[in-house]
Amino acid sequence: MDDVNPREGDLPSPVDPVDPPPSSDQSAYTPPTWDVPDSEATETSGQYAGYGWRVLGYLIDAIILGAVLGIASRLLSLGVYGDFAVGFVLRGLYAGILIASWRGQTLGMRVAKVVCVDAATRGPVPLAQSMIRAFSAELFAAISLFGLVGSLAQLTDFVWPIWDKMNQTLHDKIGRTVVLR
Repeated sequence: MDDVNPREGDLPSPVDPVDPPPSSDQSAYTPPTWDVPDSEATETSGQYAGYGWRVLGYLIDAIILGAVLGIASRLLSLGVYGDFAVGFVLRGLYAGILIASWRGQTLGMRVAKVVCVDAATRGPVPLAQSMIRAFSAELFAAISLFGLVGSLAQLTDFVWPIWDKMNQTLHDKIGRTVVLR
């Protein structure tokens, strides 16, 4: 009957000797680098967006902006230079404001499920940085009006992600951003 009630020395210890106690040293801890607000709406894996996904987003945005600018051109009748100036400003504001305020995406980027983030932190892109990125893209487009050399500059910006290890365009590099899927 003595075997029914174990002695005090026979009880198992509360700490299992196989698993050491957790260390309080946090020097080896690396915080996560991918944090997009409201990420359930933008399911990205944190991988660089492929060229095709970027082009798809760009084309959708181009169709939307083309329609809006076409209507504005008919209503305002500003002439070629006025249309160019209005288009330059509206396209830059469209991309800059939406990327900074709408989870790093324009409408086309949302459809293509790609997101623009800060290259260093992988966090949201602040408005000033987003505007630098957007208007540098617009400058490459505006340079194309100056003949073959200008067109080559815009083409270079457009195709740069094909060989870039981070799939960045030149305006991504200027704006210090990357596009992820």
